Amino acid sequence: MKSPAKFFMALIATIFAFSVSAANVEVFEFKSKTDDVYELSNGAVFKTTGVGYPGYISYHQQVIFVGHKVCLKGGMYDYELREEGRSPHYSISTYSGAEADAKYQELCGGI
Repeated sequence: MKSPAKFFMALIATIFAFSVSAANVEVFEFKSKTDDVYELSNGAVFKTTGVGYPGYISYHQQVIFVGHKVCLKGGMYDYELREEGRSPHYSISTYSGAEADAKYQELCGGI
């Protein structure tokens, strides 16, 4: 049996998975990390806050921002944006429809 927190996160993921099929999902490339501060290839800088640690992140790892969460390596983390990046940028990929659903599941974790 799932804990209430896991059930709630699965419910949110399900709702978002159904909504992304009608929208585009922008995927960003990771560049570097110092402690809990991450830099993306387009120049954006954010800091993870709250609970959770994604562990080692390789160069060019993909990242999605979903509301007040950032998805990477199959997990969702709270974040604080420190610096906005350049857009459009060669490192940003846009997915829609079934591709957006698949990319969300890959980066944010399965249900």
